[in-house]
Amino acid sequence: MEKILGLIDAPFTPFYENGEVNYEPIPAYAKMLAKNGLKGVFINGSSGEGYMLTEEERIKLTEAWVAAAPEGFKIIVHVGSTCVKSSRRMAEHAQRLGNSLISVVLAILCFGIGYGFFDTNNMPILCQFISSRQRATAYGFINMAGVLGGAAITTLLGDLSLGFGFALLGGVTVLSLVIQLVALRPKTIDME
Repeated sequence: MEKILGLIDAPFTPFYENGEVNYEPIPAYAKMLAKNGLKGVFINGSSGEGYMLTEEERIKLTEAWVAAAPEGFKIIVHVGSTCVKSSRRMAEHAQRLGNSLISVVLAILCFGIGYGFFDTNNMPILCQFISSRQRATAYGFINMAGVLGGAAITTLLGDLSLGFGFALLGGVTVLSLVIQLVALRPKTIDME
């Protein structure tokens, strides 16, 4: 992987008042950033409203930045999406354009699903058998388990099929529930 030395900007995506992406300012934007000593941009991420754009808009935005980039100016394209097929198409497109780097944040998908399981299912269970004075600490442990579980799944998912990744995450969730019910033997305490 190429090492980048210097500052990279995560630029905002320009929009018209009607909500459509405005690609016209991008050449001037790229020139201004390069003139001010920045080494490149990270586009289509959360600062660039990438998650609110359609796949087509993200592809056009990539094309606009690649066309506008001064020589040596790095374009890092975020292609992460909740749709794996869409991420793959955007990554292949960015690669054909000759971008320096492609960023895929699958953690959004895996963390969101894993975190949702832990938050939605475990907090009500936790409130049934942990006293109100200890709930914040217990909830912290559950959040950390969700973060670590999401990180582990994200790391493994690169080598696994999506279906197997979901099955593995489902198995971890079921195992967590079984451990809670068997080992902790929940009873109703302090229903404040």
